[in-house]
Amino acid sequence: ELESSYRVIVSTIYDVDSIAEFNAALEIILNAENADQIILYGLSMGGLLAQTYTREHPQKVKALILSHACTPRSKVYRRNVILPLTIARFIMPFTPNWFIKFASRQAGALQGENKIASEYKVKLSPKDKRYYKVVMADYFKRFFNKRLIKTWINIHLDFSKQNLKPKEFSYLKKKVLI
Repeated sequence: ELESSYRVIVSTIYDVDSIAEFNAALEIILNAENADQIILYGLSMGGLLAQTYTREHPQKVKALILSHACTPRSKVYRRNVILPLTIARFIMPFTPNWFIKFASRQAGALQGENKIASEYKVKLSPKDKRYYKVVMADYFKRFFNKRLIKTWINIHLDFSKQNLKPKEFSYLKKKVLI
């Protein structure tokens, strides 16, 4: 939908070990695309990364949109995300990749289309259901593995150590949407 009015550049977090590594890679991509002024959108973990990129590159970010993101000091984030991921970091080396794929497929099937339909009150057509199943199957087959989970853990633990201050974003004035 946005491509008719904007140039859309989408990055991925797959296979990075820190926020600094992600931000450096994003900077390379944006420079290669000659994107000098951007509207940065971050969803979930992308929202965490968007905050740190904005802090490090204020000259590039003219507006910031955050969805389903939090601050590094959020008590709920620390309890519900950081604590479990800290534990997961220690058991990951002993967990076989096949088990991760199996468990994630089961969790995805339980949440999947039913969660979309119930949370967002959207009735999926049979075509949409088939599309969703194909996309999810491809995701779990090609991407969801120990390496991706390691990336998630590293990014979250790195973010939890960040010290973001509201004044670092004050230049955006009313150009932050949450």
